[in-house]
Amino acid sequence: MLVLEDADVRRLLTPSLAIDSVRDCLIAHHTGELTAPPRLHAALGDGDLVFTAGRLAGTGYGFRVYRVTSSVSGDQLTVIYDDATGKVSGAITGDFLGAARTGAIGAVAVDVLARPDAATVGLIGSGRQAWTRSDQVTLFLSMGLAGTEVVVAAAVLRSAR
Repeated sequence: MLVLEDADVRRLLTPSLAIDSVRDCLIAHHTGELTAPPRLHAALGDGDLVFTAGRLAGTGYGFRVYRVTSSVSGDQLTVIYDDATGKVSGAITGDFLGAARTGAIGAVAVDVLARPDAATVGLIGSGRQAWTRSDQVTLFLSMGLAGTEVVVAAAVLRSAR
C-alpha cells in the first residue's frame, strides 16, 4: 500500500497531470464509467465530517473525508481500493490534493467554456484554491496563448504568494 502526504503530492502531481486526470474523470462520469454519489455530511456538534466517494469501473474505488468547521481547517484523508481485489492500494493525507483537484476542474472549465481568443483569467478570492486554480488555468492558457494575464479580486490577499 502506498501512503502519500502533502509534500509527496506536491512533488508528484503536476498541473498538467491534474488537469488531464480531472478531464478523464469528467468524461468517464459522462459515459457512466465513473460513479460519484452526492457527498454526505455527518453533523458532529461544532462541525461536520464530509464524505465523498466514487468508483471508476475496472480500476478502483475510494473515499475522501474531511472536517468542516467555522474556525478550523484540517487534513483530508483519501483512501483508494483496488477494484478487483478490494484491498486498499493507497492513502493520501493532507489538503493539497483537494485544492489541486478543484483547480484542475477550473482549468478544464476554462478549456471548454472560454472564448478561443481569451487572454485574461479572473479569479474571485485569494485562498488556497484560488491560487491552485490560477496556476492550472495559467498553465492551460499559456499552452495556447502568449501573454495570459491573471486578475485576482479579493477583500484580503491572505494567501497570496
